[in-house]
Amino acid sequence: MSRQLRTRLPANASSPRLPAGPAKLRAATMLIATALFHVAINPAPAQEGGAKIRPGVSIPLPPQRPADLGGAPAAAPIAPPQTEPPVANQSADSAFGFRPLPPAPRERMHACGLEWQKMKMEGGARDKVWRDFAEECLRQ
Repeated sequence: MSRQLRTRLPANASSPRLPAGPAKLRAATMLIATALFHVAINPAPAQEGGAKIRPGVSIPLPPQRPADLGGAPAAAPIAPPQTEPPVANQSADSAFGFRPLPPAPRERMHACGLEWQKMKMEGGARDKVWRDFAEECLRQ
């Protein structure tokens, strides 16, 4: 290499720090490995609310399985009781408080919606709610 390509740092300039040397890396790796090994062989402490097992106490095994399993099929399942279908035009509220609106063609529903919007803009719908208004409008 020629002399002109080499550069020298001034005496007062500090050289940039290189990453830790092999000895420091080895020491850090050993520290991490030791910590992981410690966690692996020592389980986390049980939570305070959980059941604690005392040393020397064994947990009982479940009962033995019957030998005749898998032979004859079990009795046929019992069918649920038949209920009557709901009535389509109920006048009273259903169990959930829902009252269906009377059937009407789409054009009539649209006209009622426009009329409701107009009433709201004019302030005439202050004492009414949409459902009551729609029931009256769709019956016409």
